Amino acid sequence: MKIKWDDLDEAEKCDLIERQVLGYKVDALDDSCAYKLLDNFNTYQVTKLFPLKYKTIIEANKYVATADTLIDSVCMAALKRIGIID
Repeated sequence: MKIKWDDLDEAEKCDLIERQVLGYKVDALDDSCAYKLLDNFNTYQVTKLFPLKYKTIIEANKYVATADTLIDSVCMAALKRIGIID
């Protein structure tokens, strides 16, 4: 079942990332959490776009996500990699 990232509240987003990607609890989804997430992948690229958006690419252009915040962009790309979101 695919879910929509934007339909989740902050607690649901945090729980999903903890269970499906990280495997451990985090205090909050913030930029430091984004870097921990990125360390799980062999290759990644994060680009800051104009107007202010972030584009994250994981595993050689296979999984791409664009969002208003760094953490949302990284989380969405990570969840795309495991097939949770489109």
